[in-house]
Amino acid sequence: SGLSAAYEAKKKNLSFLILDARARIGGRIYSKKLQNGLTIELGGEWLGQTHKEILAFCKKHQIKLEPHRYKNPRYILKNGQEFTGLAELFEKFEAVIEKVKVRKIPKKLDWYSYLEKKFTEEELQILNRIFGADFATHMRYVSALDAYKELITGGNNDHMDYHVKGGNTKIVETLLKHAGKKNLKLSQEVVAIDDDGPVHFDYKPSRIEDES
Repeated sequence: SGLSAAYEAKKKNLSFLILDARARIGGRIYSKKLQNGLTIELGGEWLGQTHKEILAFCKKHQIKLEPHRYKNPRYILKNGQEFTGLAELFEKFEAVIEKVKVRKIPKKLDWYSYLEKKFTEEELQILNRIFGADFATHMRYVSALDAYKELITGGNNDHMDYHVKGGNTKIVETLLKHAGKKNLKLSQEVVAIDDDGPVHFDYKPSRIEDES
């Protein structure tokens, strides 16, 4: 978010300084290249087809994307056997979602409790591992109504449509390139903000180390 703000400020010829507590830039976007040449994401992974702004940014700056959609996922049980009823489970889930009557969902009922009425515990565990965020632990603490709205307003492929070829950190590097490296200070800690009159920032080197 800081780099995005700097990117916009640069376009308007505004002066700015980017301070980051870490020894690296990017925040939740963090691509790690392994010794075998494979790049893995330790933070944000995908770009969805509904993420218009970031897709336009990638197109403008020639950041190559690769499709990340899956049509026929497989699920392997702990004993190594494949769960053969996956297609049927998906169809059941879609049928449940289509029949949801928003007005009839109690506001105090959480999403997981609502689904427990429709699926067995084993089915929920499988859906939880495959769909991730839609069934993640935190979803147990929001209302079923909010979770349902989040589910039906997303992309057709659950926002897992694209991935940056070579790692999502390329987005971060491109933002910094246009914002200017001279305007960046890493390993910094904000110790005071004086907004009484002209805004003034005091900062000092941070003791926070890079996660790597």
